[in-house]
This record gives sequence, C-alpha cells and structure tokens, in this order.
Amino acid sequence: MVEQFEYIRRSAGNRPVKLFELGRVFINDSGQYPIKAKSKEMLPNQPWHLILASFEPTGNSFRVVKGMIEFVEAKAGVKLNPTYKELAGGFIAEIDLDGLSLSAVYQYKALQKYPGVERDLSIILPPDVSWEQVTTEVRKQSPLIVKIEVFDVYPEKGSLAFSLTFQEPSRTLKSEEVNEVMAEVVKTLQDKFKAIVR
Repeated sequence: MVEQFEYIRRSAGNRPVKLFELGRVFINDSGQYPIKAKSKEMLPNQPWHLILASFEPTGNSFRVVKGMIEFVEAKAGVKLNPTYKELAGGFIAEIDLDGLSLSAVYQYKALQKYPGVERDLSIILPPDVSWEQVTTEVRKQSPLIVKIEVFDVYPEKGSLAFSLTFQEPSRTLKSEEVNEVMAEVVKTLQDKFKAIVR
C-alpha cells in the first residue's frame, strides 16, 4: 500500500495529491463466517479499513491528513486513534472502520417543529489551528448553533468555508438573533485564532 502511494506521489511531480482507499484488509486469523454452509472452518477475518494520504509540496501534509481524520470523527461522532506513517513529502493514516462501527453510539431525535437558519462563513487560519479547535470555539458561542459543517477546504491557502445551522426548538428564530451570534462567532475566531474572514 505504501509503495503504491509513493508511486502516485512521484508520478504527480510537484503537484499536491490527496488520496483515500476504502477496502478490506485480509488478516490471517479466523473470522465469523464459515467457508461453506454448515462448515466449522471459518473464512479469514476481513475488516474494512480506510486509508487517507496527502502529499503537499507546501509541507502541509500532516495538517491535511489530520483534518481528514477530524472530519471522519465529526461525522461518526467518535474520537479516533489512527495509525499514521510519515512518507517523503507526505503522510498516510489508516482507520479500522469495523472497530469504528462497533464503538459508535447512535442517538435519535424527533424532527424539529420550527425551521433552522443556515449561514456560511469563509475564513483563513494560521497553519497550527485545527478544525476541531474551530468547532469547539464556535459551539461555545450559543446553544442556538445546532450544526457546523465544512464544505470547502483550500489547505495550501489555510482557508476553509463552513455552514452553521441555527435552531430554537420552541420558536422560529429572527434574523437579528442569528446576526448577533454570527458577529460573536467572527469576533471569537479573529481574537482567538487570528482568523481572517474572506
């Protein structure tokens, strides 16, 4: 696997490369499925793994892979402990998805009676600031913020764009309320992380 990614990186020359691979890993121990019906012999264990890789000429590879992992964590609602390896000019991380699905806790909520309000924000961040730090600070600003979702990332510029969904379970929100919270979010990101709003 590492050799394949190295080959792709060399072929790309000086261009940034981001890759993922989703597939089964064959492990030489007994799994849970029989080779044939009514057989006591079991197929080898074949867990699903996700491989993430980034090769950035600018040296941001670790940050990009870390951001990918944080995105998977946010979507799955878990904290991961991935293995990673530094390659020449890049990083590669591996996540055991079977283990991830076993540790996930599912929560169900009734549909909201009142509509949410969505706003977008685009910022430039210093290289040492992670997406997790941003979401933690943004969520602190108001209980009205029910969802934060990144939709655009430009790692070479340190820029990202994300949407915020605001919702109140007992009533429809007014624009002024949302504007106040957005102003607080922007001020906090500027003060705490030296973010530049685009």
